[in-house]
Amino acid sequence: MIAFGDISDKIKLIRQLKGANVKAVIACESARMKSRHNPHGVPRPHFRIVRYVALGGETAASPPTAARPPMTAAAKLNVLAGESDAPATTPAASILDLPTVPQPSLKEELGDELPF
Repeated sequence: MIAFGDISDKIKLIRQLKGANVKAVIACESARMKSRHNPHGVPRPHFRIVRYVALGGETAASPPTAARPPMTAAAKLNVLAGESDAPATTPAASILDLPTVPQPSLKEELGDELPF
């Protein structure tokens, strides 16, 4: 579980530095892992952090949404398939509107400043 350990360490660090409401937007990829049976390596999962976003708290200024009646499972499938006139609210569309949190600098990570 190399991929899970790497991504969890990065998320723990950003939450310590920027606050508990910071979440990571990740992309699933593959990387090569050394193996004694295959000198070229075998594929393993790898999670790349695309960006960090702030959810809730004072940093996320999201406009209030109008309350809608709950949709049935069949209606949700029709919306996702594009067979309905109802507006589709996909998670990807809402992620694009979230405020971005900058990557932590080396100074922040180390808690030290190198004078030159």
